[in-house]
This record gives sequence, C-alpha cells and structure tokens, in this order.
Amino acid sequence: MKAISKHHISDTEMAEEFNIIERAKTDIDEFKPLYHKYYNEIKKSVENTLFVNYAIKNEELTKDITASVFESALTKLHQYKIINGIPFKSWLYRIMQNEIASYIRKSATREKHEKFVGQLIPKYDEIHTSYSMSPTEDAKLNHLKKYLPKLRQNDQLLLQYRFFNDYSYKEISKIMGLSENNLRTRMTRLLKKIQNYIENKSA
Repeated sequence: MKAISKHHISDTEMAEEFNIIERAKTDIDEFKPLYHKYYNEIKKSVENTLFVNYAIKNEELTKDITASVFESALTKLHQYKIINGIPFKSWLYRIMQNEIASYIRKSATREKHEKFVGQLIPKYDEIHTSYSMSPTEDAKLNHLKKYLPKLRQNDQLLLQYRFFNDYSYKEISKIMGLSENNLRTRMTRLLKKIQNYIENKSA
C-alpha cells in the first residue's frame, strides 16, 4: 500500500477550502479558519528558508514575512482558483517564496551572507544513501557545508522541501510550478553534483 504523505489533502478538503475562499472574497472574517490552519506551518517554513538560504535567524522578521504572506494572500484572493488540483496551501507556499525573495531584494542586509547550512546535515543520511557516501566523516561534512550555499536558490529550495519538509515530488511540483519528472531529474543531477564535488575535494 502506498504511504499517504502527511501533507496530503483530499479532494473533499480542497473543495471545502475553496468554499471558504469564495466566502472570504466578500467577507474577510471567513478567511480566519484558513489563517489559523496554516499560520504555524507557513511560519516554520519561512524560518527554515531564511536560515538555510540566507543565514538569517530572526523571530520578528519571520513573523513579519509570515504576516505579509497572509496579507498578500488576502489581497490576491480573487485570483485563486482550483486549477490542476493545486491546493490552497501550495498557493500560499508560492506567495511565501515571492515574499522572501522580495525581502531579500529590498533588504540592506542583502550582502553576501556566509550561508550556514548546518540544519541540512542531519538530513544528509537521506541524500548520501543513493551514492554510498559516509556523512559522518568530518572532512566531507565540511565540504558539504561549503558547497550547498553555492547552489542556486531553487536547488536549495528543492532540497529543503524534499528533505526538511518531507514533501512528495507531486506536492513540490504544485509549490514550485515544475513537473514531477523535471524535479526528479533535477534532484538526480543535483545529488550527483554534490557527490562529485565531495569526492573530488576528499580525494
């Protein structure tokens, strides 16, 4: 039996959320159930994204960006429609990515941070398994820490969604707007790049 993702949302639940959204388009108070349902999840993802991608760990900033996500969602609520089975949560994640990107563009702190990716190391077991690499070797872990920040933001997000948030490729597809096959191919190439880099540095 195929395991059901913890992020799975049924067609019934999606339809119920769509009905709430339709009501919220004319009465903002109707939006509250969705706000309370997804606030903590979006806030945690904002926190992870800022920390992993930009070495920023700031509770107030996290709250501010999370608030901006929901404010933007309310502003654009009239644009939301169930297209190709994209859940409201996936739509929120797309808005979240845009809000974080907007902050980084506008922020005076956009200077090149030394990106810290220590949070990813505990998950490295899942990455290295395919290539029989030992994540416990200090030298390789140090090479990994130096290399991951050099990856493109979308590649870092792909790693985060797959290994941090435990999203399936189908769910990531809806969040990032890329096909599942595209994501699987990118992940395979990405893991191979990581493997080659570490092996070359460790040689």
